[in-house]
Amino acid sequence: MAGLRLLDDAPLIARNTFRVAAQAQLLAEVRDRAGFDELCGSGALRLEPLLVLGDGSNLLLVDDVPGLVVHLDLRGISTLAENGDGALVRAEAGVGWNDLVHWTLGRRLEGLENLALIPGRVGAAPIQNIGAYGVEAGEFIETVEAYDRRAGRIARFDRAACDFGYRDSVFKRERDRWIVLAVEFRLPRRHQLRLDYAGIGEELAAMGVAAPRAAHVAEAVIRLRTRKLPDPLLIGNAGSFFKNPLVDAD
Repeated sequence: MAGLRLLDDAPLIARNTFRVAAQAQLLAEVRDRAGFDELCGSGALRLEPLLVLGDGSNLLLVDDVPGLVVHLDLRGISTLAENGDGALVRAEAGVGWNDLVHWTLGRRLEGLENLALIPGRVGAAPIQNIGAYGVEAGEFIETVEAYDRRAGRIARFDRAACDFGYRDSVFKRERDRWIVLAVEFRLPRRHQLRLDYAGIGEELAAMGVAAPRAAHVAEAVIRLRTRKLPDPLLIGNAGSFFKNPLVDAD
């Protein structure tokens, strides 16, 4: 099918940001929902081991990958509903995260500006509830659509059911069960910009911006990230992947 391609002994060097020359025993390239339905119908998604791969920006391959690697390349961003206060935006799992951020800013929707230039794709965002510069994706996620490998069906999770925490979610805690297919975001036209995180105010000042808008904040974050992290297209890396320790108030 046009939406599904299966490859034996497929090279993964271009599918991970460390550019490790590993191979997948079997690679399924999924390009649309019809292709995903075909893959589901084949029973392949019940097989073990199985690795779901987006841009490969949060992993380090140390050997060839046995079993099935599923590369979700589902694309498309659409506005499901909108009014003067904001919009409900749907993005398929294969959309680049930074592409989504700029798509929303281009339509004067705010909220995701502090998350500019995070590597990876939309499908990965709810799994670890990505965050940066004082903002987490889960704050603006309304619904996550995911495939249940155990039950063989598609489920929809509202924000409460996602059970978001600090770099955490139900999808991360049951990572072998759920495959995220699409995410819907509730984004405002105007909201209180988060400017108090270290570095943002100073960067805006250096840019000569006294009355920042969301697009200015995104540009400040991009400048900060660009200085701190190497471009993965030039030097293999996985970006910033630390997790702060959690301690009680005492």
